[in-house]
Amino acid sequence: MKRSQTTIFSIVVVLLSAIGVWHFASNRTLETIRSQLEQTAFLAARSVETEIKRFRYLPTIAGEDERVRALLRDP
Repeated sequence: MKRSQTTIFSIVVVLLSAIGVWHFASNRTLETIRSQLEQTAFLAARSVETEIKRFRYLPTIAGEDERVRALLRDP
């Protein structure tokens, strides 16, 4: 009887250890993915901001071009 209890105890310990390792690994993976997503979102936001800044002065500059003003006066 003692041998079967030891075997069952060993199996439980192995299973709990496996669950613990799986839990740790999955949390670590989720943290890595979350970090990568945050970096990607940050870079995407910076790209959008850069494009907005790039075209911010376009109406002013286009308005200074005589050809554009002529088209606006007589489409």
